[in-house]
Amino acid sequence: MLIKLKNKIESEVSKIGNIKLGEFGIYFSEQPPYFPEGISIIEDGNGRYNLVFTERGKITSEISKLDDDEVTYQILKIIIKNISSQKIDEKDVDLIDKLIKNNEFEKVSQIVEKVQENRYQYEKELFEKISPLYTSWFEKEDH
Repeated sequence: MLIKLKNKIESEVSKIGNIKLGEFGIYFSEQPPYFPEGISIIEDGNGRYNLVFTERGKITSEISKLDDDEVTYQILKIIIKNISSQKIDEKDVDLIDKLIKNNEFEKVSQIVEKVQENRYQYEKELFEKISPLYTSWFEKEDH
């Protein structure tokens, strides 16, 4: 089951680019003796999965009893949010810094709002390349 899930997630991720799950610290395991840094996907033996999030050797959170589609969506959401955060336009960052130095906070707020809307649209476009189901879940969650 775990290999089938891994193949499904890799197939869905391939629709948005040449992305390796290991680059995002995503691991698949039966019941590991320890949890590596990142996200471990663990099969619970009942056809469901748990996601375990680990930072600096400590478990920071866990999402339990997910089915294949729910796990796939959670992993895609993490990857897509990471990709979109890297895509922020450098000139927007420079402009925001300049406006903060000039105490023009209202303009900063407007630019940040625009950047957030652009990120949402970009993330939605990536989900649309993958699946209508995941796109609808994303829209319900984020807007």
